[in-house]
Amino acid sequence: MDLLSSNPYWRIKHGLVKTYPTLQELTSSQVLIVGGGISGALLAYFLVQAGFETILIEDYDIGSGSTSGSTALIQYEVDHTIQELTKKLGSKNAERAYRACYESVFDLEKIAKTVGHKEFKKRKSIYLAEDDKGAQHLEQEVSLRKKLGFEAEYLSNSDLAKLFPFSRPGALMTDHAAELDPYIFTHQILKYCVKKGLRIFDRTRMLDFTSDKKGIEVNISGGKKILCKQMILATGYECAKYLPKKLVHLNSSFALISKPLASKDLSSWYEQCLLWEKKVPYSYLRTTRDGRILIGGLDEEFFDPKKRDRLIPQKKKKLEQEFKKFFPDIPFDAAYAWAGTFAETKDGLAYVGRLPKHKNIFFSCGYGGNGISFSAVAGRIIRDTLLGEKNEHLQTFSLKRGK
Repeated sequence: MDLLSSNPYWRIKHGLVKTYPTLQELTSSQVLIVGGGISGALLAYFLVQAGFETILIEDYDIGSGSTSGSTALIQYEVDHTIQELTKKLGSKNAERAYRACYESVFDLEKIAKTVGHKEFKKRKSIYLAEDDKGAQHLEQEVSLRKKLGFEAEYLSNSDLAKLFPFSRPGALMTDHAAELDPYIFTHQILKYCVKKGLRIFDRTRMLDFTSDKKGIEVNISGGKKILCKQMILATGYECAKYLPKKLVHLNSSFALISKPLASKDLSSWYEQCLLWEKKVPYSYLRTTRDGRILIGGLDEEFFDPKKRDRLIPQKKKKLEQEFKKFFPDIPFDAAYAWAGTFAETKDGLAYVGRLPKHKNIFFSCGYGGNGISFSAVAGRIIRDTLLGEKNEHLQTFSLKRGK
């Protein structure tokens, strides 16, 4: 599946960080993770920390798929507010989904410190209303979040005017957000995991598998096999082929990043917070450690890689115009522009759990606008399940939710 155009910034910045051997012989392990992006890396971290003998395989190069095109805004919010999610899933599951993502930000911060990821930076996140109705909704959302114990603050139009050169009717602000470099973070996590016993094979493709009560036999390209007791599919949007149809809608999304700016050029950007909008289609903005500006969004509701990539010049121009609406005084000189596939679910939540009809095969699908946080949630859920421990979030992110 063609998930990403050329020129994703993180892969260009870091190049081919690390290669691993291709599987050359029959091998076995307690757990097999299929997928070498940030989802697979976070799963590996939780499993090796828990003492599971684990192998990870990647079809291509580590982190070179959707991970290298991620804009990596780390938030506990999902694509729907708690109010909206309550209407879809009920109040209990809505609260649990938010609590799982809230906890995931702490997990990601801890993991970043453990593996030495210096690009992780806590930030404020500001969710901007498009109109008065949206502002009223966000004000009610702040009250609800505070009642449930989540950190949030409402900003009025006059509050925003004191902080930014642009105007909005209102906004929701939280301190519980962050930014990171998803590509190098993936490599750093896996480097740490290898020291803990993880075995990695890249350029190693899973062709098919058979499973029974005794275990799983996985056929690998080149005629090799892997035998394992448990398997986790963390292949991103390609996981959809194993799941019931119509659960996921594939969109095309666009992003660009500027050349580095001096700190004085960013003085009108309040604490270099994350910015995103409550509208469709929406845009989102962040900065990077080296003073670049990243803006993305303007999604299109189709999956056609050739059509998607042809739109990049047009979307680049529109995103540059969008940025000027936010910060007319900040010079923006685009360095790279790219496009990728974005998967959307009806409730904005990921899918995590056992593969239908296979009790020893799990899937970790971080669909929605919060894929990295969802991957950390999946790591906890699957680890706890394999340990025989109860995780209250398993049902919240299952295929059967909302039924």
